[in-house]
Amino acid sequence: MKKKKTDPLVNEYLKEVSGGLVCPKARKKYFLDELGTLVDDFVRDNPGCGIEDLRGEFGTPEKIQAGFETDGEYAELYEKAKKKTRIMTVVSILLALLLIASIVLTIVIVHEIGGHVTISDVYDVTYWE
Repeated sequence: MKKKKTDPLVNEYLKEVSGGLVCPKARKKYFLDELGTLVDDFVRDNPGCGIEDLRGEFGTPEKIQAGFETDGEYAELYEKAKKKTRIMTVVSILLALLLIASIVLTIVIVHEIGGHVTISDVYDVTYWE
C-alpha cells in the first residue's frame, strides 16, 4: 500500500483481506490501495463503525479472496497470473535443459580430444588454408 491508513480499523480489515489473496504482488498492492481508499472514506463517513460493518459493506475477506479465483473482474487477472507463472516455469525448465545439454556436450568434446586444448589447436594453420 502506498501509505498506511490512519484508522486502525482500516488497517485491520485490509490485513485480513490481504492475507489470502492469490495474485501477483503488484496487482495485490494496487487492489489493496484502491480498496483501502474506499474503506477509509467509509470509516470517515460512518464514525463508530466496526469490522463487521466493513465486512457487510465491502464483503468478507473470504468472499473477496474467492472473487479472485472464481468470478468477477479479478477472475481474469487470476487466470493471467496463473498462465504467466506456467510460461515462466516452462521457460525455466527449457533453459535448465539447454544448460545441462551444453555442459554434457562440452564434457564429451573435451574427452574426445584427450582433455587438453592448446592455443595451437585453436589456431592451427591447416584450418585456414
